[in-house]
Amino acid sequence: MKFFNLTLLGAAGVALLTGAAACSDSDTETGTTTTATTTSGAGGAGGAAGVGGATSTSSAGGAGGGQCAPLPVDPAAPNNWNHNTGDPLLGPEGWGSIKNDKDMPAYPQCGDTMLQQAPIAFPSPAMPWATGGVKFDSMNLSWSNAAVATGTKNSGQTWYTYIDSTKSASTVKYMGEDYSVAQFHFHAPSEHTIDGKQYPLEVHFVHTGGNKFLGVAVGLMFEEAANDNPVLAKLWDKFSECPTADAVDLPANTTLDLKSLLPADLAHFEYDGGLTAPPCSHTVHFAIMTTPVKASAAQIKKFADALGPTNRPTQKVLDQMSVTYEANK
Repeated sequence: MKFFNLTLLGAAGVALLTGAAACSDSDTETGTTTTATTTSGAGGAGGAAGVGGATSTSSAGGAGGGQCAPLPVDPAAPNNWNHNTGDPLLGPEGWGSIKNDKDMPAYPQCGDTMLQQAPIAFPSPAMPWATGGVKFDSMNLSWSNAAVATGTKNSGQTWYTYIDSTKSASTVKYMGEDYSVAQFHFHAPSEHTIDGKQYPLEVHFVHTGGNKFLGVAVGLMFEEAANDNPVLAKLWDKFSECPTADAVDLPANTTLDLKSLLPADLAHFEYDGGLTAPPCSHTVHFAIMTTPVKASAAQIKKFADALGPTNRPTQKVLDQMSVTYEANK
């Protein structure tokens, strides 16, 4: 069975979910809002969003350094967490214990060992975990060759591109529900690993709008190549080295051939997990492609230099039977 059914899309009237509110990023799985925050020394470094989430505060910076202006702070959702694995209090191991202004855990799900955390380390596709594992309903992926990009944003944790899902919508049908691409964002290096390999860049395409799962994230791995990725090339010069509170508008005619980003081999792993950054909400169905796509070393370096590491370490797999591998057949 071929898991994904690719089609070219025309205009579709799908509910709009594209931008971020002023000084905030929408958690695209929960429908809540989390204030994006950095300090003036952030320089674009800090935490990475899983499929949404908060911006971190960090003194380790990328290209912006101390020249970047501070963004507003939300005491109810403290954004002083980071991706420094050597920091036991504010690094990934400490996210679940960070307190808010009420002296209560701000992100308790990050430390909940009874929930499947994300990302995870996948086995070799040649020897996937139990073939009798849980199988999900067929997911028909229909990405547009003319998706309309409305804005970009360096949140200090990752770089978002927002998509207008009412125009040439890119959708995925999962368990009978339609989900539309609302945004995509990057992690460097990759958050998931495959057969022990970590890639220099990973992108998550966040689909929202269904009811069974509040968010479906389709992930692609990038490996270095000599030439620029043409889709990313249309956006890379719009990237801000300093975090911004609001998305920066793109020209009205900015269209992206998302379908061309997909690898020819659509084999992938899938599982249910949480956001890969605070608040770690357990609301995401992941589908991670096993065949990487290409981007130039310069493109990857520009992102990594500006934001620093934006990956959460891989987490323990609670039940291998819940991780499904689908071959491209």
